[in-house]
Amino acid sequence: MHRAPLGATALLSIRSRPDGMAEIDYATGSGAHGVILSAHPYDRRPEAMGINPNDILLETWKKLDNEVTRIREQDPQLNEDAKHKGRALAEVLALMMPPFFSDADAIVREALRRYDHRGNAEYETPGLGVESLKIFDNMPQPKAPTKSSGKTIPDGAAASSKQGIELGMFTVKQIADSYGMFPEEVKEQLGLA
Repeated sequence: MHRAPLGATALLSIRSRPDGMAEIDYATGSGAHGVILSAHPYDRRPEAMGINPNDILLETWKKLDNEVTRIREQDPQLNEDAKHKGRALAEVLALMMPPFFSDADAIVREALRRYDHRGNAEYETPGLGVESLKIFDNMPQPKAPTKSSGKTIPDGAAASSKQGIELGMFTVKQIADSYGMFPEEVKEQLGLA
């Protein structure tokens, strides 16, 4: 459970971060707000537990493909179990695949298309393939305009801010937000690449 800091009058939000920390945003009586970090008791990132989220997605699709194959190629009397398992997998995939698929029925339709396109190396399931992303590889990226808030990090806080970023306790954006600066300014003032 998270405790409110002294002077806090309202809890605005709590956001879990992938690094196992939580950002707690709160309001104070003067109308200002602040953000504090709170550590979770253990690292909850899938990568820290030896799990690649992309592998989970692909494995779930493979399991659904196997169930569709059982449904299409077995005696109809024997495939009730495969239908139930397939529907359950489709429901799970529907949670992981927005905006590519709107619901489990769309996942089922795609699973049937995948079955029909077995052996076709050019067919890609939306959200899983790389062909649709290749158009972005060669696009010129717009250059961000140079921003300046005119503010500087106080001398006493610069060293600890830099150390906090290097240790992964804070992001550059968090430091920038706390001093009312742009991230590019923080990087420049702290000598970060």
